Amino acid sequence: MRKKQIINITLSDELLKAVDKQAEVELRNRSELLREAARMYLLNKNANKSHQNLTDDESNRVNDIKNFSDFGKNTTLSLSCSFRPQPNKIEEIFSGRGSELIKYIEDPKSFRNMGWDLRTLGRAVPVAGEYLQITNGDRKIIRIYRDGQIVFAASEDFFGHGMEINEEEVDEIFRFNSMASAELISNFVNFSIEIAKYLSNDSAGLIYNIRIFNPKRKLLKLTSINMFRDDIGELSLDLADREVFLTGKIMSPEKIAYDVWAELNYLFGISDDRFLYVNMEKKLMNFEMFNEKK
Repeated sequence: MRKKQIINITLSDELLKAVDKQAEVELRNRSELLREAARMYLLNKNANKSHQNLTDDESNRVNDIKNFSDFGKNTTLSLSCSFRPQPNKIEEIFSGRGSELIKYIEDPKSFRNMGWDLRTLGRAVPVAGEYLQITNGDRKIIRIYRDGQIVFAASEDFFGHGMEINEEEVDEIFRFNSMASAELISNFVNFSIEIAKYLSNDSAGLIYNIRIFNPKRKLLKLTSINMFRDDIGELSLDLADREVFLTGKIMSPEKIAYDVWAELNYLFGISDDRFLYVNMEKKLMNFEMFNEKK
């Protein structure tokens, strides 16, 4: 038999009357009703906690992206966005090239031409009735699932563009271009906010995931591109993963992008006061930094 303990609690007269009234309606006594109330409170708390993390299926989709091309053999950075609450779905996901959704996916807005964005010049193709896939050769890939989850990944030459590495370092070190990473995150946030408009139910929250696959266990560095190359942080793991839950309806794109960018910086051991491309005082990503590069 489970051990029980007697506890004393204090309730206002008004609350006690409400408890007794509800207990009478449900043919319970006070103790039974209060035990049920405590159980339901804890159940809801745990449900809300899991609600803020990727499900196993969502996490597996992110892992599966490394099987595209030779991503699984080299350093790959993926970004994903999942919407809450679920279940949810994109109504027009397989509606064909004439739909506004497909037009946007195939030609998403970006800060500038020739920047680090989600443009692929490809066509969105349904795969196995599960998701749309659009690629830029072997360089980058986007998958959009029926429940709204977006997964993006790109090759080493995308995030490492402009990072010169001598022959002695090539097998040991990989440098992420900090401008490429920050601009891509900002474009990805704008892309996910636009995709949310096509969900059958309004999104109240977003889960952003950053995952770095590093099968060769290279020393990874986040590097700024100013007059001189400056390694501002480093990481040495074969798999690095960060996740952040955000309530998108009350946050600006600049704030969301800042929070996602912050998680990438934390992976590389970089503190808030050393973030690049941000408004430090307001904790916002400075989108003008990318517009100025036009």
